[in-house]
Amino acid sequence: MLALLLGLLALSQTNSVVGQFRTSRNERDLALARQAAEAALRDAEADVTCQVWDKGQLKQTTDAEEPLVNAYCLSLAPTCSAMMPTQDEPGMRLLGRTPTEKPADIKWDEATCTTGACAVPLGTKTRATPVPGVEAQPRYHIDVLDAQLAATNEPSPLFRITARGYGATRATVVDLQEVYRPCK
Repeated sequence: MLALLLGLLALSQTNSVVGQFRTSRNERDLALARQAAEAALRDAEADVTCQVWDKGQLKQTTDAEEPLVNAYCLSLAPTCSAMMPTQDEPGMRLLGRTPTEKPADIKWDEATCTTGACAVPLGTKTRATPVPGVEAQPRYHIDVLDAQLAATNEPSPLFRITARGYGATRATVVDLQEVYRPCK
């Protein structure tokens, strides 16, 4: 009888330890996915401000040879008004000043992003290094809203960036969103 009670106690402790291990693994996976999504947000900000990674540092680019560089980046050091895209770019779509209808859903899993309705993987436009230890590289999508600076009436785009990060398993997904305004 005593052996049976000790066996049940040991089984109970084992289940408890396994449950704690599973919880710890899930928390780590969630943290990894969040860090990947954060990296995608920073990559999108670099994309919007026409920066690329070069030898471990971000630098401005106006080079048409960069992969999928935004059309407005081809001018010299874009000003606030010049940062307003005139057309959809891969991973970036224009919504205008006052959007009247709901935009199409973002296509997160397209292998090659060629339209404004899909998301681009980290580093596609900026040469950022891949995030290690994740099942899939994070992706981001940018919606551009046309706004104006109150004092000058100068166009000043608002960039709504949505980033998706994955953990060590594809089942762990974290979506983050921010509104980025590089010109104030």
